[in-house]
Amino acid sequence: AVRPALRHHHCMAFDAARDVVVLFGGRGLVWPNAPDDTWTWNGVDWLLLQPSMAPPGRGGANMVYDSGRQRIVLFGGHGSNLDPRMLDDTWEWDGVSWLQRTPLHAPAARYDFAMAYDAARACTVLFGGSGLGPLRFGDSWTWDGTDWTQLAPTHSPSARQAPAMTYDSARARCVLFGG
Repeated sequence: AVRPALRHHHCMAFDAARDVVVLFGGRGLVWPNAPDDTWTWNGVDWLLLQPSMAPPGRGGANMVYDSGRQRIVLFGGHGSNLDPRMLDDTWEWDGVSWLQRTPLHAPAARYDFAMAYDAARACTVLFGGSGLGPLRFGDSWTWDGTDWTQLAPTHSPSARQAPAMTYDSARARCVLFGG
C-alpha cells in the first residue's frame, strides 16, 4: 500500500549485501518537485527510509552498487526548477546512511550520464552526460571509493547524453550503448 510517488529521472540500484533495491530522488510529476527520499524494495514491499543525512533532491543522477565495498555510489544530476544547478557531488549509501564523499578530483557537474561498476578492476566507471545548455561530455572517469580519476583511453565513444552502460562479467568489461 505504501510506495514512492510517481517520478522520472530517479536512480535505482540493487544492493546485494542487503538484498534490496534502493531508489533515490528523481523529478516529481508536480514541478518543481525533486524529492530527496530514499526507498528500498525487498521484492514484496516498499519501505521509506529516514536516514539522518541525504543528498539534496535531484533528477538525472546515476547510482550503481559497488560490490567490492558493499556500497551504492551516487553522482551528479540537477536540482529542482527552484534550484536548477548542476551537481558534481559524490555520495555513498551503506545501507543505513548517506555519506557525502569529498574527493580531490571529480567529473564536471552533469546529468544523464552512464555509470557501471567494473568488478574486474574494482571501480565505478562513469561516461558522458550533459552539462549546461548544449554541452555534452565524452569523458571517462573511475571512482575507487576515495577519488575520481579521469581516464585517457586511446579510443573513446563520442560525447553523448543519456547512454546506457552495464558490466559484462563474462568478458570483464563495461559495455556502453546509445545516447
